Amino acid sequence: MDKRTFEELVGKYLAGEATEAEKALLDQWYDQFHDDPAFPLDDAAAARMESELYSRIRTGRSRVRILPVLRIAALWVLVAGAGVLAYTQRKAIFSVFNREKAATLATARGEIKKIRLPDGTEVWLNSGSTLQYPESFEGDVREVTLEGEAFFDVQQAPARPFVVRSGPVKTEVLGTSFNVRSYAALGEVKVAVSTGKVMVSGHERQVTVTPNRQAVYHRSDSLLQTEEIDAAAAAGWIKGDYAFRDATLAEIAVALENRFGVSIRITGAKLPSKRMTAGFSAEDSLASVLENLRETAGLYYKFDRPDAVVLYE
Repeated sequence: MDKRTFEELVGKYLAGEATEAEKALLDQWYDQFHDDPAFPLDDAAAARMESELYSRIRTGRSRVRILPVLRIAALWVLVAGAGVLAYTQRKAIFSVFNREKAATLATARGEIKKIRLPDGTEVWLNSGSTLQYPESFEGDVREVTLEGEAFFDVQQAPARPFVVRSGPVKTEVLGTSFNVRSYAALGEVKVAVSTGKVMVSGHERQVTVTPNRQAVYHRSDSLLQTEEIDAAAAAGWIKGDYAFRDATLAEIAVALENRFGVSIRITGAKLPSKRMTAGFSAEDSLASVLENLRETAGLYYKFDRPDAVVLYE
């Protein structure tokens, strides 16, 4: 089996599209792996494999197919032990099993939590967010996974980079403080730097971000760019303060949901992408914020329930 055929078969298998004959071919290859050459994967392919493997193991979906997936993973590990497998593949596979030992911190709407990671890094986790991190950082990379928003004050360790994975975006630092906003409901992932310097990558592009600048990754077209911002304002949510400049209404709505523990529905196809400048502090009530949006942006609102708001023009 050549490399291209192997990658196509595994890709179809993980997508649930492999035929019984193709599954049997993979099993046969597993049983006779010592007669086949290794097929090195690039970093992107290894990352995709890691994500798919972990997803199936973690969620327990398609239980009938989990065992063959683990056999493929085990095969890669065995070949790695023989010194044939590429380092990126070994790291991807071992990362899957290491993640099973990860701890998870989650916040509900209206809730903010602070945690100190095993390496001394401090993290403030915003509302509606989830952070996965190992019980102990081993190896030459300190890696966590974020869904939502968090501010990181990273403990310096020049020989061990600190990596935050948030969807398609990877943020790598040595010792610095920065904010990552990566809510699934938003079309952008933003990484704002307060101190130090970070490397942000996404879709085969990489940018360096310095203090009072942020990287913006657009999910729709995979565009990655940088822009000037007020880093203190970007992390103001830690104290309950929010400041938005040329932000979409969708972004503001997510902040309001998290701050006040409500759900917000925006009517109209174009309204969620409407851009505006707005802000509110820890002392402001939801009613006062909504009134301010009505007066300054021409938005109207109504309550379907005490915890459900509709925004419209």
